[in-house]
Amino acid sequence: MRHLSPWPALFALLFALGTPAQARLGGDFTLTDHDGAPFSLEQARGQVVLLFFGYTHCPDICLTTLGEVTAALHRLGELADRVQPLFVSVDPERDTPAVLRNYVGWFDPRITALTGSPDAIRAVADQYRVRYSFGPREASGFYPVDHSADLYVIDTDGRLVRKLPYGIPPETIAETVRTLLRRADAPAAAHR
Repeated sequence: MRHLSPWPALFALLFALGTPAQARLGGDFTLTDHDGAPFSLEQARGQVVLLFFGYTHCPDICLTTLGEVTAALHRLGELADRVQPLFVSVDPERDTPAVLRNYVGWFDPRITALTGSPDAIRAVADQYRVRYSFGPREASGFYPVDHSADLYVIDTDGRLVRKLPYGIPPETIAETVRTLLRRADAPAAAHR
């Protein structure tokens, strides 16, 4: 009789349950919005939050993702009023509130761009396990920023519930939001 090792099953179970560090992924934070006012994630309670980290000089990923978020908002129709898209810049040196206001203005007025001190941004990025690093500065002053490209979905209770990978279609983003809003509305409908 062949003896099977319990280790593969044990590792699969631990992965499925997650680690204590995974349980702490996400959470509230406060940064500065593109109008120069403090913005706390708590302010978006009751809405589904679509959270993305990037920078305005990004040549591709940020443009694509914010375009997909904008298309998803259009697909949601009136439900889009219950969504708070957030764009956190990891490049506060170039991305001032005025620059961010102009940048997100090209996409959808419901998108709020956020910035802060380098330490404040790093703390929020660490909460969500976002990785970013700055490339070498060119003679022109330009420098690239490599960054994570996931879209974080936070439910109406402020809990991080999904990470959507880069390139996810707008239809999938919209359906994810619809599902979370149905779940949020279900307890209220049950009490009527």
